[in-house]
Amino acid sequence: KTPINVRPTGAGEVQISNCLLHSTAPSTSMGIWENSTVGGVVLKAWNNIIYDVGTSGYYAGIRIQNSTAYLYNNTVTTVAGLGANGIKQAGGTVIAKNNLIKADGADFSGTFDPGSDYNASSDGTAPGSNSRINQTFSFVDEANNDFHLASNDTGAKDYGTDLSADINLSFSDDIDAETRSGTWDIGADEY
Repeated sequence: KTPINVRPTGAGEVQISNCLLHSTAPSTSMGIWENSTVGGVVLKAWNNIIYDVGTSGYYAGIRIQNSTAYLYNNTVTTVAGLGANGIKQAGGTVIAKNNLIKADGADFSGTFDPGSDYNASSDGTAPGSNSRINQTFSFVDEANNDFHLASNDTGAKDYGTDLSADINLSFSDDIDAETRSGTWDIGADEY
């Protein structure tokens, strides 16, 4: 039900990138669920598209419970009418940058690290002084689960920050392995 359940038994680093994650049982699922019971876990997730997940405030596209998590350039949407969050910080430390979230519940839930910025949300919860709140996003074909940015998008296109030299997680491409250039787009896809 949950495509990626991160539950390591010891300290270390887990990397998840360039994935298309969804659930066939969205009422009881998450896209990425970090629920480790040990300390010292670092989760790095970038360039992922997560959709059709979650119900209630407990469930989320991404839920962090005990790790230090770097969540960069992810696109998350949740099922309408079920109340799931986009990214939920339920514990640990979450640094969120360049994430595009359109959730039925809170887009960003919990307390995010002050380094979180340049996110975009459909509600007023995106953390960071350069983040975009209360945005409407245009995708190529949302009804058929194509969450690439449309050419007419004004919510996320050209509003991100360049992470190619980020000291914690550096990369320069998008989910399609296309090089990001100019002003980066928020979310997994660089138009």
